[in-house]
Amino acid sequence: MPKETPMRLGKAFVNITYSSMPKIKNIETLRIMGKWYYIYIGEPPSLKRVVEVLFKYDDLRAYFTFLALKYEYLKFLGKRIPLILSSCNQIVANYSDVSYKDAVAYALMTVNAPLRGGNLKLVVNTIMSYMAYTMYYDKNDIPFAKRLLMSVVRGSCTPEEALLLLLCKLSGEELWLCYGSIKMYLSLSR
Repeated sequence: MPKETPMRLGKAFVNITYSSMPKIKNIETLRIMGKWYYIYIGEPPSLKRVVEVLFKYDDLRAYFTFLALKYEYLKFLGKRIPLILSSCNQIVANYSDVSYKDAVAYALMTVNAPLRGGNLKLVVNTIMSYMAYTMYYDKNDIPFAKRLLMSVVRGSCTPEEALLLLLCKLSGEELWLCYGSIKMYLSLSR
């Protein structure tokens, strides 16, 4: 299989899903609140990317980003929020290349409606194929693939969530934003 094929398929899936997401009617309110949170917290550099994402999109990605900002605001107020994550959400928080992992974990926990379904055997075979792919093309992703496979086999991550996570990883989008917003969209559209 050519090196680009899995990435092309993942990107196509993510693009199709994003194009069908509903637009948020009160996007200006979200942006104003996002700016207010950002200024009120004191503009920590780790949140700069979150705020940029919020201002860029007007679909569920903007709302998901807003949830991450909300956590930072609650933390600023001194509120302690226990972060209890499912296995798939934990993988997203750990393997996302961000300095605000707790904010991402809070946003994922808020959207914790699990996706049900999926063919276990097919998903396991897909993840194993991805593991073989990473051995040749990207050895840095082997721990991610192993952890994802273990979560599916143990049943702590549903096959549908695992496949979504893998497709988001292959798409090249920011893992936390892609997985969280698409999961929110899929759980709302059922």
